[in-house]
Amino acid sequence: MCEYTIVIVQICKEIVVYARKSFANQLASSFLSPFDTVFKSLEDQLLGWGRLIEKRTQIMATKSSLERESTSVERYNRLQVFFTKQADEARSRDRDSRKHRFLKSLSPDQREFDSIWRRERRRGTSQWILEHPRYEEWLKSSDPALLWLQGNLGSGKSVTMASIVASLVTLDSKSISHDTGMFDLHPHLIGGTLTGPSAKQKHQPLRTVSSFFCTKTTDKTLKRRNIIGSLTCQALRQEVMVPSLVSFLDTKPEAIDSLASMDCVDLLLAITPGDWQGVFILDGLDEVPLDEIEDLFVDLQRLIESRNVLLCCSARSNSICKATVEAMVPVKSTISMEAEDRSADFQAYVSTEIERWKAIRPLSSEVEQLIIKQLLAGCQGMFLWLALQMEVICSKHTQELRSNSSILRILDSLPRSLPEAFDQALLRVSDVRYGSRALRLVAVADSPLTSDELRVAVNVEPGNLAWTSSTIIDSGPSMCFHYGGSLLEMDEEDLCVRLIHHSVFMHLTNPPARPAAAPFHFDLSDAEVDLAATCVTHLSYGIFESQLRKTQNIDLSNILNNVQDLVLKPNTIRRKAWSILSRSARRNTSANIDIERLLHELRSYESKASDDVYLFLPYATKHWLDLAKSLPKPLPPAVQALWSRLVDGNNGSALESLPWTPRSAASATTWAIFNEHKALLRHLLCNLCMSEMTEAANTTMQILRDRAIIEEWIFADIHWSHDPPICLSGEDLGNLAPTYLRSAYARNDLLATDVPILVGIKCFPWASGSSYDYFDDPVSAEADLDTIARKMIPKVFRPKSGPYYMRCVMFLAQYLQDANNLLSNGSTLLEEMIKYNDDELARYLILEKNADPNGPRRLGNPSPLQLFLEKRLYDLATLLIDRGADPMDDPDGRLPPFLMIIEQQKMNLFHRIKTSYSEHKDRKYRERQETAFQFACRMHGIRGE
Repeated sequence: MCEYTIVIVQICKEIVVYARKSFANQLASSFLSPFDTVFKSLEDQLLGWGRLIEKRTQIMATKSSLERESTSVERYNRLQVFFTKQADEARSRDRDSRKHRFLKSLSPDQREFDSIWRRERRRGTSQWILEHPRYEEWLKSSDPALLWLQGNLGSGKSVTMASIVASLVTLDSKSISHDTGMFDLHPHLIGGTLTGPSAKQKHQPLRTVSSFFCTKTTDKTLKRRNIIGSLTCQALRQEVMVPSLVSFLDTKPEAIDSLASMDCVDLLLAITPGDWQGVFILDGLDEVPLDEIEDLFVDLQRLIESRNVLLCCSARSNSICKATVEAMVPVKSTISMEAEDRSADFQAYVSTEIERWKAIRPLSSEVEQLIIKQLLAGCQGMFLWLALQMEVICSKHTQELRSNSSILRILDSLPRSLPEAFDQALLRVSDVRYGSRALRLVAVADSPLTSDELRVAVNVEPGNLAWTSSTIIDSGPSMCFHYGGSLLEMDEEDLCVRLIHHSVFMHLTNPPARPAAAPFHFDLSDAEVDLAATCVTHLSYGIFESQLRKTQNIDLSNILNNVQDLVLKPNTIRRKAWSILSRSARRNTSANIDIERLLHELRSYESKASDDVYLFLPYATKHWLDLAKSLPKPLPPAVQALWSRLVDGNNGSALESLPWTPRSAASATTWAIFNEHKALLRHLLCNLCMSEMTEAANTTMQILRDRAIIEEWIFADIHWSHDPPICLSGEDLGNLAPTYLRSAYARNDLLATDVPILVGIKCFPWASGSSYDYFDDPVSAEADLDTIARKMIPKVFRPKSGPYYMRCVMFLAQYLQDANNLLSNGSTLLEEMIKYNDDELARYLILEKNADPNGPRRLGNPSPLQLFLEKRLYDLATLLIDRGADPMDDPDGRLPPFLMIIEQQKMNLFHRIKTSYSEHKDRKYRERQETAFQFACRMHGIRGE
C-alpha cells in the first residue's frame, strides 16, 4: 500500500512540474516528451501495485472469513463438548439413580442389615475356623457346596460367622491388590471385590461375598424375602458387577419394584455371568420359622442348579432346621463348635481384656494365670458366658479397683450356666426400679431406643402427666452397665441401646434361675403395654403444647429459703448447687455471695434438665400409634383416656403425626381398616359420640361392600377379596350393626346384601350390655330397627336359602319388637320359617321369642299348627300343642289340625288333643258337613277297604 502511494505521489509531482511550466515550454514538452514517455512507467507501476493490493486484500478477506468460520466451528465444538459432557453426566446420574432404586427395591432395609454384621464383628475375632480343614476345603470347592456350623447357645456362632465374612472380604481384597494393585473395599459394605480388571483377573472366576445375620430381636431378619433380597443386593452392588447390572438396567426401561423372592433369583440368573461364584453366609437359621426356611432354600436350590454357589450356614446344635435344609440342599461338611478346640481364641480374648485392665490396676502374674485358668474351665465353650464374667472382673464401664481377694471370691462363685450368669449380671444393678424398666423397654422396642431416649423413657410414669426432671438417670457409656447389669450395650454407630444377645430376651421373659433376680423378669405383654403407655403419656405432657415460655422474674425476698430448698433437695440440682458454692468459696473466702447470679445459674441448669424431656419426643411421635396396634392387653384406664385424646386430634403435640385427616372419623376409619389397626378401629366403632360413630360405621360398611364377593348370594356363602375382611370381629365391633342399619335406612341406602356382610364379619346385633338405650332416642331407635327387620327379612329370605342366610334372618330377628308382627310380605316370621322348612329357627322363635302358637288368625291362611302338620313336622307340632295351639282352629276353612291328625293317624298327637274334642263333638266341617267322629269313621272305612 505504501508503494502504491509513492507512485501516486510521483505522478502528482510530474503533473505539478508540468503545470508550473510556461505555455511555450508545455507546448515544447508535448512534442519532445509525449505523455506515455513520462507517465507510462508510473502507470504500469500503479497498475502492478494495485493488482498486488487487490490480491492481498482478497487473501486477507478470505483469511478473515476463514478465521470467522473457524471461530464459529470452535464455538460450536465447545458447545457440543459441553452438552455432550452434560448429557453424559445426566446419563451417569440417571444410571446411578436407577441402580440405587433397583438395589433399594431388592433390600429396602439393607443399611440396618449391614449394621448387624458390623456389631457382631466388633465383638471379637475367631481365628480357629479360618484354619479348619473342612472350611478350607469348602472355600476351595469349584462346585456348589454347603458348610454347616453348629454350636450351643452362647457359643459364639455369630462372632465366628462375622469373622468368616471379614476374612473373605480381606482375602478377595488381597488377591485383587496382588493382581491389579488396586481394590475397592467399601467400609459400609459387607462384601469387597475387585475394581479395575486386569488380564490375569479375567481368567479367574468372578466371586462376590454376601452375608445375612438372622436375629430374633429384629423381625425383619426372619423373613425369606428380606434374606434373599439382601443376598442379591449385596452381590449386585459390588463394583465388579456394576457393568453387568448397568447393561441389564439399560435393557429394562420400565421401573422394577415389588419384587418377590423368586424375582430376586431370576435377577441373579439374568445379571450374573456363567462363571460367577456367589459366597453366601447365613447366620442364625434356627431363629427363622421353618416354613420361611423351606421357601428360602427352594429359591437357593434353583440358584444352585445354574450357578456355583458356596453356602455357609449356622444354627444351634439342637435345631431341627438342619434336617429341613438338608432335604433340599445336601450338606457337604459339618463343623460342631463343641468338638473343636477353641481355647486359643478364648485365651486371647481373656488376655486382651486383662491387659486393658492392667493399665488401670496392676495384676500379679499368679492372679492373671488363675483368672485365665478358671474362666477357660468354666466357660464350657460359651463365649457369651466368658464375656459376662470378664465384665465382672474387668469392667469397661467402671473404674472400681478390685482387690485380689474380691477377684478370688468372684472366681470361687462363678455361675454354672448361662441363665445363672444372666441373673448374676442382673443382681449387679443397684437401682431395681429404673434397671428393670430399662430392660423391659429395650427388650420390646422393635425400633431400638438411643441412650438419651431410653433415659427419658424410664423417667416417664405412664398415666402421670407431671414430668420430673430431677429423677432422670445419668447419660453416658456407663448407663447401660449401671441400669442393665452388662446385659445392655450401646452401639457406637447409632448410639442405640440393645440387648447383648437374643437369648437375654428369652431369659428375661422366663422364670429366673436365681429367685433374687425375679424383679428384673417380666411378662412380655406387660412390657409391650408399658412401652406404648410411655409414648402416649409422654406425648400428652402439657409442656409440648406451650410454644413460648415466659421469662421468670427473680424474687430476692426469700433468698435464703430458696437456696436452702434447692440445696437440700436430693437430686442433681443439689449437687450443682454445692458445686457452685464450692467454686465461689475458693474464689472468694469472704461470705459475700452473688445470690442473684447463683439463682440464675441454678435455674439455667434446671432448665437444661427439663429440656431433656424433648429427647424422647421424636421416638414417641413416630411410634406411639404403631405400638398400640395389636396390644395383647388393654392400656390402663388413665393411659387409654390420653390415647383417645391423641387419636381424636384433641392434643396438639400429636396432631401433625396423625396419618389421617385430623378430627375426621371417616378418614381415621379408612386408615385403621387398611392398616389393620385394631385398637383404633375399636375406638372408632365404640365411640360415645353418635355422629362420629355413625360416620365410622358408614365408612366401615362401604369398605366391606367393596371387599365382599356375593355371587348368587341367596344360595351360597359370602366370600371376600381381602382375608380377613376386617381386623375386628364379634364384641370388638361394638354397636356397628344397629348404628349402620338406622343410618343406611334413613339415607334409603340399605341393601339386602348388607345383612350377610354384617353376619360375615361375625358382628353381634348388640354390643354386650347394650340395647336401645345406646341411642339418644331409644323409642325411635326401637321403632326404626323393627321396621328395618320387617322389611329386610323377606328380602334376605328366598327359596332354597342356605344355612348362612338363615343366620342372617336370626340376626335381624333380634330387632323385632314382637316376633308375631307381620313382615312386609304379610306373613309372620314363624310362618316364613315353616314355609322354608327351617326347624331350628322355628324352634328358636317358639321357645325364645314367644311366637304365638296360633299365629295372627287371618282368614284364608292356615295356622302355624296346620302348616307344621302339612310339612309333617310333628316334633314342632307337638311343641305348639304343648304351648297352647288350638287344634280345632281352621282359619283357612279347610281341615282343622284335629282332623289332620286323625287323617295322618298320629296317635301320640291325638292323645294330646282328644280332651278338646268334647267341646266340639257336634261341630261339622267342610262340604260334607261331617263331625269329627263321622270323618274318623269314613277315613277308617277308606283305610279299611
